[in-house]
Amino acid sequence: MKDILLLHGALGAKEQFSDLNHRLSEHYNVFTFSFNGHGGRDLPDEPFSIDMFADEIITFVKANDLKQADIFGYSMGGYAALYAAYKQPGLFGKIFTLATKFDWSPEIAAREIKMLDTGKIKQKVPKFAEELASRHGPDKWENVLKKNRRNDDRTWK
Repeated sequence: MKDILLLHGALGAKEQFSDLNHRLSEHYNVFTFSFNGHGGRDLPDEPFSIDMFADEIITFVKANDLKQADIFGYSMGGYAALYAAYKQPGLFGKIFTLATKFDWSPEIAAREIKMLDTGKIKQKVPKFAEELASRHGPDKWENVLKKNRRNDDRTWK
């Protein structure tokens, strides 16, 4: 069977893919991981960056000896996968993305950053705040959003 790696988005974690993992496991050897600072993993000292996330993908693929693995990346996961493929041509098979934004400008980044306001999320969508706390840890989810806010210009290289 062919290998496939599932990559989550900026506010996600590998657990979000449990159903998809199960469905794809009939046809693929399915792999997932949570990026640094996500899914309860410790936040790195360095800022979040697409370069850092791409390096994590490359390291994971090599450490698990995945040969020409296909990648499905949701949102930021797709962006990081494409950047990893740029850095390491020929390492991956096909790359599929969903909801990956390619057109970044200061205006678009400013709009995206406004949506990462923890106070507004707690006030206006408390269930989403609870979901983020469950996904990343009650004491970590706000820091995940803060790290994303600081680096949401997506020039992340």
